[in-house]
Amino acid sequence: MTQLKICGFTSRTDALQAVEYGISILGFIFYPGSPRYITPDKAADIIRHLPFYTTPVGILVHPVAEDVITLQKYTGCRAMQVYEPKDFESFHPFPFPVIWAFRSTERVKKALIQNLKTPDMLLIDSFSKKGYGGTGKVFDWKTIPGSIPRDKLILAGGITGETIRDALVEVHPAVIDIAGGSESVPGEKDFQKIRTLISRVHAFNMEQLGKNEKKTDTKAEIIHDIHS
Repeated sequence: MTQLKICGFTSRTDALQAVEYGISILGFIFYPGSPRYITPDKAADIIRHLPFYTTPVGILVHPVAEDVITLQKYTGCRAMQVYEPKDFESFHPFPFPVIWAFRSTERVKKALIQNLKTPDMLLIDSFSKKGYGGTGKVFDWKTIPGSIPRDKLILAGGITGETIRDALVEVHPAVIDIAGGSESVPGEKDFQKIRTLISRVHAFNMEQLGKNEKKTDTKAEIIHDIHS
């Protein structure tokens, strides 16, 4: 079953409405270079009002370990997402879930070879010289290493309501991460787009559930035949 992660919240109204629509993973960007930047104080205020079953994720670029830990505690984020950390290696352990974000599959491959293990969760995004995340660009999904367990994979990079079905079918990620494809303008959510995204994910998950049920029925028939 694939989940939907919506990133770039900058207002409490949008965050709470997204939760009402069924979004449980919400991203807050603490990178000042992003048009979706939110201050830790404002994010903490929003997160205080989120239901306990949601997972607010703090997103950092070039962080030092101390910043990751401090912001997680201060804002109440239940997980952190890091791009290109400064003073610690990829997949460094923290006392809370960490999403390791990479802007190209080549960087992912290098990190996996160096560490010989996968992290809590691994996000692959499109590379852009202009920024980190929210680029609106799609990369070649066929370049994603097959060694990455799909239950640890988060797919990002220019996915919209028009392309999410292809992403689901071709990649089967645990989570699809969307920022620009859920907005009217950077930092402001478009709930017609979010409704479309949710419906496409739900439809795909129901299809997968149906396929799994058929497989289970087939196995039961085989077992019955053997014992008959």
